[in-house]
Amino acid sequence: MKKKRYSLVLLVFLYISNALAEENKTFLSFDANYKGDIVSNTMGGMKQGVTYLGYALMCVQMKTEDVRWWNGGTFYAKGANTHGGEPSSTLVGDLHVVDNIEAGNHTFMQEFWFNQSFADRFDFTIGLQDLNADFAVSDETGIFVHSCLGINSLMAGNVSVPIFPLMGLGVEAGWNITDRWRIQAGAFDGLVTDFEENPYNVEWKLSEKEGLLTVAELHYRCGEKGTCKLGGYYHTQMKKYGFYLLGEKRINHFGVFGQVAWTPKNENETYMQMDAGFKFHNLFTDGKEDALGLAAVCNLLNSHREYEAFIEMTYRFPVLQQLWLQPDLQYVINPAGVQGEVDNALVAMMRLEFEF
Repeated sequence: MKKKRYSLVLLVFLYISNALAEENKTFLSFDANYKGDIVSNTMGGMKQGVTYLGYALMCVQMKTEDVRWWNGGTFYAKGANTHGGEPSSTLVGDLHVVDNIEAGNHTFMQEFWFNQSFADRFDFTIGLQDLNADFAVSDETGIFVHSCLGINSLMAGNVSVPIFPLMGLGVEAGWNITDRWRIQAGAFDGLVTDFEENPYNVEWKLSEKEGLLTVAELHYRCGEKGTCKLGGYYHTQMKKYGFYLLGEKRINHFGVFGQVAWTPKNENETYMQMDAGFKFHNLFTDGKEDALGLAAVCNLLNSHREYEAFIEMTYRFPVLQQLWLQPDLQYVINPAGVQGEVDNALVAMMRLEFEF
């Protein structure tokens, strides 16, 4: 009965938000997006085969200055649906997930938060939020499909982190010390409840037994389009910690990026990630935001395999004003998600993305 009640509340909220956004676009903005991936494991892995998976989301946002309350405030809500196959667990057999929208079949509240900014110097966010929106993230890697290039595998695999698909309660704050230096920190729910116990992600709680995941970063801005980030995390209940250093730089149409992340070997399954790559912007369709990227990642493991690595090449280009296509090719070396010997895998994908 409780599940049905929460599901109804979620659906009513999204319906009312959408209706208000359509009727009063001056202060409410409504956005929707759909990603659909055709994934084929063409060689190696667990078995050859093809599957389809999708990710749909609806977002509602309201800025406080638009309703003449105060300046700098933003209310935000996102509902989501994931569906379709799970290529890493059924075809490839890799540990670190080749497709960043793989999540199973679920409909749920993904984010619900409030952000306040003060004169572009200090800001904070509180509520149900995505840690990876502000921490351990690189702009230049946003095009890639493999999950390791969204957030490093140490955080995603060794501790409970509020990232896709399930976000958690948290509070974070940032201070732009100068135009070049920024420091930010956050504390998040130490154990994000899984879909079995919280199918719609509308039951949230904090517990002393579950602890907190704390994270902090120091940013240095290198020119107009370059950033270096030094970060670290600590889980108060699991007593696990790690550090990472990432950097990116864009010069005209060419961008480069790299990262090193480390955590103690004897306490974690993945104890080091090293990645690097580059991206060409507006390569073939000048001004229309197409992008071609190549990246390589190596994860060192404390398990039956010493490492797992992959190389990804991807190209995202607009077909229509709101339709994008993205062919993607990944070569997975030493897949480590299953016991026993598994051959290197060659994974081909085609992503279709609609923006509304």
